[in-house]
Amino acid sequence: QQKLYFINTNSEKNLQKCPIQSELENLPNFSIRFRTEGQRIKLPGKKHSQSLKKVLQEAGIPPWERNSLKMYYINDELRAMERLGRMEHAE
Repeated sequence: QQKLYFINTNSEKNLQKCPIQSELENLPNFSIRFRTEGQRIKLPGKKHSQSLKKVLQEAGIPPWERNSLKMYYINDELRAMERLGRMEHAE
């Protein structure tokens, strides 16, 4: 007999805000966006920017989760991203 399992995608963990979002959301011109093709970012401590795709791969984030990660902007400048943390620079 085969079994069918359901995954609760509305778990409390999924509903919690990222701590960085709570910190930034009250600043002027705060916005949340999602990933677009070809984006490059510079992480703190790195000399050069990298493709966001490569950074997400290196972080071990599964492909099916990557497009739903929130990206936090202030004045149209990327400041942080869920599961990655703060950014120094984005293109």
